[in-house]
Amino acid sequence: VPAQLDALPERLGELPQAKAQMCQSTLSPQQLVFQRFDADGSGGYNRTELAAFLRHFRNVSHQGQQELWRQADVDGNSEIDVEELLDCVVNPASCVQLHATAGAGAALDQRASQVSPIRDREGPQEESKNRGPLELGQTSRTSLVRAMQKAERRMELLESEQMSEEEVLAKTRSNLTMMRLYLMPDKGLNTNAGAVCLDGSDAGFYFAPAADPTRAGRWIVMIEGGGWCGSASDCLARSFTPKGSSKEWNAVTYRGGIISDDCTANPHFCDYNRVIVNYCDGASLTGDRVKPVILEGASGANRSLYFRGRRILDAVLDTLLTRHGLDQAEQVLLAGCSAGGLSALVHADHVNQRLSAAVPTLTKFRAVPLSGFFLQHNSVENEAVYPEFLHRVAMLANSTWALNRRCLASMPTGKSWSCIFPQVSLAHTETPVFLVNSAMDWWSGLCILWPTSTIQKVAADPSGACGKSQQQVHYACGENVERCTPFEMFAMNQYIRDFSSTLEATESSFLKAGNGAFIHSCHTHCEALDDSWTRIAIHGTTMHQAVLRWWRSDGAPRSSHLYKPCEYGQGGPGGTKWPYQCNPTCMSLPA
Repeated sequence: VPAQLDALPERLGELPQAKAQMCQSTLSPQQLVFQRFDADGSGGYNRTELAAFLRHFRNVSHQGQQELWRQADVDGNSEIDVEELLDCVVNPASCVQLHATAGAGAALDQRASQVSPIRDREGPQEESKNRGPLELGQTSRTSLVRAMQKAERRMELLESEQMSEEEVLAKTRSNLTMMRLYLMPDKGLNTNAGAVCLDGSDAGFYFAPAADPTRAGRWIVMIEGGGWCGSASDCLARSFTPKGSSKEWNAVTYRGGIISDDCTANPHFCDYNRVIVNYCDGASLTGDRVKPVILEGASGANRSLYFRGRRILDAVLDTLLTRHGLDQAEQVLLAGCSAGGLSALVHADHVNQRLSAAVPTLTKFRAVPLSGFFLQHNSVENEAVYPEFLHRVAMLANSTWALNRRCLASMPTGKSWSCIFPQVSLAHTETPVFLVNSAMDWWSGLCILWPTSTIQKVAADPSGACGKSQQQVHYACGENVERCTPFEMFAMNQYIRDFSSTLEATESSFLKAGNGAFIHSCHTHCEALDDSWTRIAIHGTTMHQAVLRWWRSDGAPRSSHLYKPCEYGQGGPGGTKWPYQCNPTCMSLPA
């Protein structure tokens, strides 16, 4: 005891240091790492400090660092702040959206300065050392505004299939082949087919014939995405947009990734006949309500809403068979992105059966849903927000009869609607299926794991508003995973585990020979429609290579075509495990 008493003054002297360590431990991994490389304590990185950060976490050349500096310094003040580090260095995909939203650094600063800016960008540099603790975007109003702006723009880019006149002109001037719009008035509102959009306008599709005549028998049919509407009022609003009406569709369009005709960016599939089925029913082309739903519009006049998605799909197939050569097809790959990916999965057997009966030359039909495997998963508050929303979609559109027939036959009374969930439908699907999905899917994080508890808001707003929790505390994490706290990252990793276990549980279909999956952990959505198609890799195999190996195989065991995700870092003492990303191909940093 006397020895302990003698040591007491020395131990008391350690208290201030211990207190300081405790205070610092409350900082997030992002803040700790930022401070570690902020050698001069200015609250921003100069070129030397950025280089030190990159040497520790990324193998980037000197030239690449200079390119990254130009990209990341959004506001042009020759300094990389914590926001720019998170958005443009750690997660460059987010930076692209920041530039697109901001338009210019000065305009962004002006908007940010109106909502408690993180730091005084206009203040004297010598005052920067006295700024106090960093305010990470996770908790500041500024970062919330910026995250919301980026998410809105990102959702628009991902789910809007319309191109500006400038984009159309640019593509027309290139060597790439534009896809032409074909409307179907002969199968419109006043015909027996009745295949129309929500507003009653003619449905349609984009088509470009095979560039190589020797490949005329090969087809890729892509169903476009665009969320859902789960209430009559939401569908009414949607009926005034290109996702509910054909009135403003462009005459031509172009897509990248798996449906590009650029053989450098899309080897093998580039010279297939290419089809994009336009999505305008709000229910993944599953709706079939005979009579319209009548609502009063903003002007006071009645407006009819038509839920005819399944009829649209059949009308497109009929038109392709009779007018565009699908009746001579030899190989057909059915694909879809997001809500279109869900559509490709639930309709795979139906389309397979139709083509097998109508096309005697058909030797291969398979489906590759892209970012369409949405988990029947509760939110972090343990509320069934997304499952209940999709239930509302199915009921409103009268989707039940249009879903997988084997699945419907297995369901008890009153549960048939659940066949709209991908994991339920997959278990009864006979068509060979290869899933391409992120277990850390960007849309799922915003709209399933961290959503508001107001069911009507989920997926109804194309801006991605479903991702705003009532306290808005998880929005930044959902928009950019590198902004997550360790607690939020724990929930994200648990979602990855749940994703993997859900796939393994669907043994009757997923584990059978002929199926496969490329499940990565990049925080993206519909990534197979951009350069990620040939960039994102798992253990050295890119997404494109994995799909192609499966496509060329003949009923190989599922284990031969299964690529699993890694789990993100959790963030550790001193931020040693941050950045979180575990797959370096997710980030397109300069070489």
